[in-house]
Amino acid sequence: NRKDGKPFTSALEEGIHPYVTFFILPLFAFANAGLPLDGFSAHKLVENLPLGIAAGLVLGKPLGILLASVLAVTVGLARLPEGCNWLHIIGAGSLAGIGFTMSLFIGGLAFDSPELMAEVRVGVVAASVISALIGVGILMLAVRRSRAS
Repeated sequence: NRKDGKPFTSALEEGIHPYVTFFILPLFAFANAGLPLDGFSAHKLVENLPLGIAAGLVLGKPLGILLASVLAVTVGLARLPEGCNWLHIIGAGSLAGIGFTMSLFIGGLAFDSPELMAEVRVGVVAASVISALIGVGILMLAVRRSRAS
């Protein structure tokens, strides 16, 4: 027991919790997702197919979610939850751009070529990382603004 009465293991668990939650678990999930990385290279990021996939996931998903939400609120079908503003909706929409399963499934249906499937994987992984970073950044900004007001 420590001076505050907590067992050492509890303090250790609390200390490593953010690292496990935000690094180790996502890395474990990614490694076990069965995503083959053969043909994965940085120069493929500027090919048309990965850029199209990235545009759809990074720009299209948040825009679609925002527009659908604005429409639903405007016509009275929905309202923003208490404490939520449009920046929260944009951030959540950006997180929706993290799309491994369906994006890879649809890519597999659309393309037979191993080279094109490698480009699909590059686009999906890059777009998912970018979407995650943008979404987290926007939500952090939204939380700061909410606390300030």
